[in-house]
Amino acid sequence: MAFLTLTKTTVEESDLIEQIDLLFIAVEALDINGVEAIMWASRQLDLADIIPNRVRLWRLRCCNPMRYRNQHKKLSLEEGDALIQILSLVAKRLYPTLHQLLSTTEPADIIFQRWTFFHIRFIELIKKTMNLHRHKVRHLLQDTAMSSNERRILTILGLAAGEGGTQRLRAILLATAG
Repeated sequence: MAFLTLTKTTVEESDLIEQIDLLFIAVEALDINGVEAIMWASRQLDLADIIPNRVRLWRLRCCNPMRYRNQHKKLSLEEGDALIQILSLVAKRLYPTLHQLLSTTEPADIIFQRWTFFHIRFIELIKKTMNLHRHKVRHLLQDTAMSSNERRILTILGLAAGEGGTQRLRAILLATAG
């Protein structure tokens, strides 16, 4: 059963997992202990049977065709939903940081420092995990596309936080995929 294609048949599964994985990379860029936060969220949501450890999380994320270690595996509906629930809970935890990054009320130099730190870390993680020979990855890393992509990804995480965040995230992913 293909991940989330049951509700919208024109959506490409690879686009969904690419977006989900980029959101996880953003979480890791925002929080040095991002993987631990993700595993904590898995336990909080009683999803340890789907994602019991870091290796299983890594294998699920390796379904992303943009990764070096692409497994050419399809996510089940249950696995995809678990990843979305985890992203929503972690986004709720990171909401103050997201708000600071997306806010325009702070002094420009502080905003610039925060964005620079996030940008450097985000780029490092993409270069570390993604296949740089893929056209989509090269396009993602272009200076002209990067800042708007980073803002879009953080906005999506901000919208995924809080009550109804899982449903909003699912809707956004379906709307932007394909």
